[in-house]
Amino acid sequence: MKPSLFLVLLSLIFILTLRGIPGNLHPNGVGKDKINLQNTPFDTSLDRGRYAQTISLVEKRTFNVDEFSEFLKPDLAWYNGHFYPAFPAGPAVLSVPAYILGRFFGLSQLFTFATSAIFSLLTVWVILKVAKEI
Repeated sequence: MKPSLFLVLLSLIFILTLRGIPGNLHPNGVGKDKINLQNTPFDTSLDRGRYAQTISLVEKRTFNVDEFSEFLKPDLAWYNGHFYPAFPAGPAVLSVPAYILGRFFGLSQLFTFATSAIFSLLTVWVILKVAKEI
């Protein structure tokens, strides 16, 4: 199979498995009732933590997630009087441009979650390039 065809097929798989709810959802505002339903894209605390920290980075310009503590339970850390997600902040930082672009289109959550798929595709592309040189 050609590498370009492989990337196209993998891209389709990633696109078809993206999950999200239309609208610019906010755990404490617009769409709160949609976010708190069972079987939403926020079914794991990792997903909730990354999304809440991305919102906090964009709107409050801080890494703490004090206003989302109820949304993020039980995976929270307490440090110097503030709540932080119990997960690395790197994916949230990398998701900031996608979140901002998604807000423009009314799909902030979908664009934020797509960041992982985009970086996965870039990783596969790099691996294919390296493997081709071997």
